[in-house]
This record gives sequence, C-alpha cells and structure tokens, in this order.
Amino acid sequence: MKWILLLFLFMVIFGLSFGFFRLYFLTGTLHSDVSNLRAKADKLQEEGEILSADLDYYKNDYNLEKEIRSRFNLVPKGVSALIISSK
Repeated sequence: MKWILLLFLFMVIFGLSFGFFRLYFLTGTLHSDVSNLRAKADKLQEEGEILSADLDYYKNDYNLEKEIRSRFNLVPKGVSALIISSK
C-alpha cells in the first residue's frame, strides 16, 4: 500500500513538474511571438500613416495632375511638346 501511494505521489510530482517546465518554455516563445507581432504592427502603422499622407496629397487636383503628367509624360491641352532624338 505504501509503495502504491509513493508511486502515485511520484507520478503526480513528475506530472506537475513537466507541466510547469512546459508552461515556462511556452511562455518564453509566446513573449517572442508577441514582440514580433508588435514590431509588425508598428511597421504597418507607419506604412498606414505614409499611405494616409499620400492620399491627402493626391486629393488635391493640382498634385494629382502633376503626378499623372510626370508618370505618363503627358502635356496639358494647348501646349506643344518637342521631342529630340539623339541618333
């Protein structure tokens, strides 16, 4: 009877020890995961602020027209463009 009680007590202590060690190591990995997610969230927040600033900039018709002209090499109506080729 004594041996059964000791064996049961040993199994309980071993199970609790294993559970605590497992919890300790999982907590460490969770902390690193949380810090990685916070870094990603900060980066996304900065990108969102940049996009918001760009959106505010392009809401102005003059800025939008200027950007379209520069990207697609367009000229306004009534303005002549001279293309010089170096052959």
